[in-house]
Amino acid sequence: APVAKHNAAPPAKIRRDRKAINAWLKKGAELASTFLENWADKADAENGHLMVAKAVIWKARADRKAIDAGLKKAVKHLDKYIEANPDGDLEEARKLKKSYVGAIKQNAARAKANAERNKLKGKPAPVLGANDVLDQDEPMTLASLKGKVVILDFWATWCGPCRRVIPHLVELYNAHKDEGLMVLGVPRLYGGGFVPGEGSKRDLDKDAEYDVNRRCAKAMKMTYPIVFAPDAFKAYMVKGIPQLVLIDRDGKVRHIQVGA
Repeated sequence: APVAKHNAAPPAKIRRDRKAINAWLKKGAELASTFLENWADKADAENGHLMVAKAVIWKARADRKAIDAGLKKAVKHLDKYIEANPDGDLEEARKLKKSYVGAIKQNAARAKANAERNKLKGKPAPVLGANDVLDQDEPMTLASLKGKVVILDFWATWCGPCRRVIPHLVELYNAHKDEGLMVLGVPRLYGGGFVPGEGSKRDLDKDAEYDVNRRCAKAMKMTYPIVFAPDAFKAYMVKGIPQLVLIDRDGKVRHIQVGA
């Protein structure tokens, strides 16, 4: 089936181009739709449930809202395929089913976490907790920033999507800091990091990781403070980075965004 040839990871040359990725996903969805029109009703007779399951996922991948329904539908087709081929080579089908079931559970957990995180909106922003401000002697408190609009950027030097957000935050901060905007880059210790132009760094102690953050900040021309605040990751329910939190002048959480 044509969709089978398209059913692979995106070409390396487009992996950092969101528009190209979306076009690639759209093409896969179109091929999958054509395939399903011709095969969905023949799956039982032609033993085609494995191919139909793959096509269902391809069609759903282009629409995030449809992915859970697509995953569940694909699992049903895989179950039918496994049942119809008890003596066949089922390694691929079982591997796909395990992957799809895992994705369903992961998406459910993510949705639950999002719902819990969204409860912070409209409420006083949780405190940062114990923290170290890079190259400053005193810790940072949100109370000291009351009256300012604050953006918390939970990030890590090794996180590619995080680094793609930073130039926009630098531009925003430089343009509006005199009007009362404060941006705080909030990492924690991971034992490793990344410096543009130098590459990945591993097995770092605290001082070495602080220095990696310092060099990364310099390479990316970051002009706002970097605050190591591990307790804040729990307080703001950070499950994935980057996570951006917008706090208004009264110290209340107004918006939370996860992902670049």
